[in-house]
Amino acid sequence: MNADSDTELYKQLPAFAGVDADAAHRIGASVEQCAEWLARMAVVLRELSRIANARLSSEPVLELKVMYSRMAHESILNAAALERRLDELRSQAHRIQHTLDFHLGDALREAMFSPGTIGLATAFFRVVVPDLLQAIETYLAATNPLADYESVRLLKHARLDLQEHRGFGDEAMVVLLTSLANTKASTDWEHHLRQYLSRAGGILGDQPIPQHIKLPQPIAEEDYRVGADFARDARFSPIVPKVVPPAPEGASPVHAELYEMMWRRSQETTAAELCATVAYEWDDDDLGNDFLIDMTRHGWDEARHGMFGRAALQTEGKQIWEVPAWIGYARHTMPAPPPKRYAHLAVATEMPAMKHPGGKRGQWEFCRDQAQHPLMTTFQDFDWADEVNHVHFGRRWLIQHYFKGDRRKALELGDETVRDRQAFYTQYAAEHPETDSL
Repeated sequence: MNADSDTELYKQLPAFAGVDADAAHRIGASVEQCAEWLARMAVVLRELSRIANARLSSEPVLELKVMYSRMAHESILNAAALERRLDELRSQAHRIQHTLDFHLGDALREAMFSPGTIGLATAFFRVVVPDLLQAIETYLAATNPLADYESVRLLKHARLDLQEHRGFGDEAMVVLLTSLANTKASTDWEHHLRQYLSRAGGILGDQPIPQHIKLPQPIAEEDYRVGADFARDARFSPIVPKVVPPAPEGASPVHAELYEMMWRRSQETTAAELCATVAYEWDDDDLGNDFLIDMTRHGWDEARHGMFGRAALQTEGKQIWEVPAWIGYARHTMPAPPPKRYAHLAVATEMPAMKHPGGKRGQWEFCRDQAQHPLMTTFQDFDWADEVNHVHFGRRWLIQHYFKGDRRKALELGDETVRDRQAFYTQYAAEHPETDSL
């Protein structure tokens, strides 16, 4: 091949590093316009995470509860990424609070107070998530992807998460809307939220605002208050003391221990609920996106661990609603302020689990070597890896941030939570002598 033929060959190569050539020639939106739109999407993603954290513990339907845990984490990840991008667009991050203070913020506050299971599912899966996806498509079609490459890349990743959220939501709504009462409630609430969104011009503010719009009476109050209990739907039999259900009849001692481990994993949704309440209620101006990312990651990990137990119990022929649902975790942790609440999980519970022999490594070794259960071995392997990260979260937010590096104070707070737990169950046993307690 000679130089001339090489030259002709090279001319056929894609010119813009994978960016569509036609789009690369698009004039596109200005930095000012892109910043406005990114700020509005970041606000919606941030509030979606906040709503999911606030409502997670009171949502009784387990399948929705664990999805909201996932959405809380992925939404704040994407919101934080867009906010960082705003800082790159000539320091436009100031737009975030400004956007939240006006009509779009009003719509999101209404979504926070969505009535019941069907109202919240409608807000997420019929309004916020699909409208965010449409906003992303509008943005991608308007910007120059070569000039605005970093925004485009971030939005494509956010789109992947939101598409999976919508896929789950579409399936879930088919089930929920088999009830005529749910269908009417969903339709009415969607109409309510869309009226508020219409006054904001939609998520991007690019839609015409109806003339002389009269909004329905708002239901949002000044602040949303998290309830004291962790809700379970009617399929479940809640228990307060942590009483392990009996192993299947005829189980060997090893099998009985494995079954107990499966059940304990299945109850870790309670830790996800706790993390969500901490993320929502810990009021500290110095806590930023890193805190929310860590706390929602911790919560989503715990929700996944609960599903580890659910999947493992299914190998035993048991569905999650056929075993007791422990809700005592809420009763003895929720009266405490958020830092103390988190200390019970991260310091009193998870730090000691790093000790060996025993601990998380010991549980993995037991599943691998004694029980020889491949699925639980995989689950415990990743459970152990996750718990190591959780210990780092505890050190970061309790020892380094809350106690300014004083490890002794953090350990003392963890010990105090253990005494509180023991006192709660002692009192509960005295008031309910018919109930066994652990």
